[in-house]
This record gives sequence, C-alpha cells and structure tokens, in this order.
Amino acid sequence: MKSVRPAMLALALAGAALLTSCLKKSLDIYTPADSHEYIALCVQDFGPNCEALQPTVKTLSHDISILIGNSDATEEFTAYAKAHGLTLDQFLTSPLREKYARANIFPVGRLTTGTFKSLDGTPHQFVCQDERECVMDGTKHLFQQMPDQRTGSIYIKSFQGEAKA
Repeated sequence: MKSVRPAMLALALAGAALLTSCLKKSLDIYTPADSHEYIALCVQDFGPNCEALQPTVKTLSHDISILIGNSDATEEFTAYAKAHGLTLDQFLTSPLREKYARANIFPVGRLTTGTFKSLDGTPHQFVCQDERECVMDGTKHLFQQMPDQRTGSIYIKSFQGEAKA
C-alpha cells in the first residue's frame, strides 16, 4: 500500500500543475478589460502580430482601436522580415516594427463609418454595418472582438475576398 502513495501524490501534483496552467489568463477563456490588456494577452496566443504592436500600445492612452490578424502570423512576419534582410527577432526590435504598429492603430475608441487616420497618418475609409463589423478601404473585413470592454477596441482583420460596402 505504501508504494501507491508516492504514485498518487505524483499524480495529484501533475493534476494541480495542469489545472494551474489552464487557469492562466488566455484569450480563449478570458475577455480583457481593454485593448491594452487584449494585446498583452494576445502576445502569448498570436505571437509576433501582437508582439509587434505591444511596445507602441504601451505608450498610448487606452482609447485606441487596434487592427490585428486573425491567427498566429509567424510565417508572414518571418517572410516580411526576411524580405527586408532581417530575422524575425531583428524585425521585432527594428523601426519596421514601429511602422507596422503605427499603421494598425487608430487614436479612437471605436471605428464607425467615416474616414480615420491611423497613427502613421494614413487615412482609411470605414463602412460599418453595426458596432461589430466594418469594412476598411472597401476590401478588408474587420470584426470587433471586444464588444463589452471598457476602453479601446480590437478589430480582427479578415481578407476573404472583396467586400461590398
């Protein structure tokens, strides 16, 4: 009977470790309070897409709208960096990272129908059917991820064909 106790203890400890890892904040089971917290969490879920945005987001007020891709974009970022003679790690510390971030952040709490400039100064035309869905520049579908957040917003970019706006 004594030989069973260490095995049971080991199993209990392994179960506790697994449960603790499952309770870690993640976008799968937790809705962030604002756009800043969303980006901090999405670094672990979506990788370089959010990693590229996070340093810039940290310097801004909470009343911002951020565009992100709808999945881990490691391959796309690696290819982009390589095309510019950089590794992914070099890209994430280069001026190109800031350029990317500023092109995907808008200094408004929510996007609505109209023209808005991203932080890099580029104007973009938005047509929003409702508070959850917009089309940017006629082709990029955007879906609001955090309808109940307190400040700021996150829009997931989906490029599934031409939009009819």
